[in-house]
Amino acid sequence: MLSQIEPGMLLPKEVDLISFVVVSCKKAFAWTQSECGSFSQEYYPDYEIPTIEYMPWQQALIWILNVLIEEVKKEIKAGVKAGRFKPMTFSY
Repeated sequence: MLSQIEPGMLLPKEVDLISFVVVSCKKAFAWTQSECGSFSQEYYPDYEIPTIEYMPWQQALIWILNVLIEEVKKEIKAGVKAGRFKPMTFSY
C-alpha cells in the first residue's frame, strides 16, 4: 500500500503516521469482501423510514394536436385579452 504513494507527495513523518495507523488499527479495515461486516443490532437496531403515498402536484398535460395549435393560441390570447386568463412568464 505504501509503495503506491507517489514519491514526494507526503513527508516522511506523514508516511510514518499512515504506517502506524494502518498497523495499529488493521482489524478495523476490511481488506477483502469476506471481512466486511455490519453494525451490531444491539447498538444500531433496524429502522423503518415512514413514507406517504405519492400525490402528483400537477395535473397531467393535455396534449394538443399540431393541427389545432394555432387555433388554441388564438383562443388563449383572446382569453387573456378578455381577462379570463392571467398572463404568466414562469415555468412549472
